[in-house]
Amino acid sequence: MRPHDPQTGEEIDRDEVVSGYEYERGRFVTFTPYELKALDVESSRIVDLSTFVPRADIDPVYFSTPYYNLSRWSGRSGSVPGDRASTGGCRNG
Repeated sequence: MRPHDPQTGEEIDRDEVVSGYEYERGRFVTFTPYELKALDVESSRIVDLSTFVPRADIDPVYFSTPYYNLSRWSGRSGSVPGDRASTGGCRNG
């Protein structure tokens, strides 16, 4: 797909395309490649758990369906046997 002007439909040269963020309707802040590089953070596949919530504080509706916490890049689907974190540590019943 080639970049184009959404108002005119005209094709735009790639060197005219910038990276940015719309923080209000019609108002943007743009970033240079150098600024984007400075925002890079080291990625990890580790989830750091800082605290657990008491079971009584969780609405029971969340116990009826398992919610898996697996990365889409892990190459695995479904739950991991014995991995309580994969279902949020919750069990129905």
